[in-house]
Amino acid sequence: VGADGMVQNETGFYDLQAVVTHRGRTADSGHYVAWVKHDGQWLLFDDDKVTPRSEEDIKKLVGKGGADWHIAYLCLYKSVPAPPGVTFGEAVDESNEAAPSSASSTSAAE
Repeated sequence: VGADGMVQNETGFYDLQAVVTHRGRTADSGHYVAWVKHDGQWLLFDDDKVTPRSEEDIKKLVGKGGADWHIAYLCLYKSVPAPPGVTFGEAVDESNEAAPSSASSTSAAE
């Protein structure tokens, strides 16, 4: 926590914790649900029904299924420590090894 009382993320790395999605053809119709990661397991909260879901289900929330599938509306993240060997300001390549910050692909938040 910084002097201003705000939590500081010194790594720039985040982990997706929850997603609010909408399924329906218009904002006036359809249904909102929450997908939440709890103890490493994804859960779908749909009104009073809670069901386990897979990581693959989460990856489908990008909207490619159109209005007939859930579309991510709000994504919630938490800050996480940098991977071993990575210091602040470095990017991580696809193999999770430290790479120069000028790399075109990065896992770190800009």
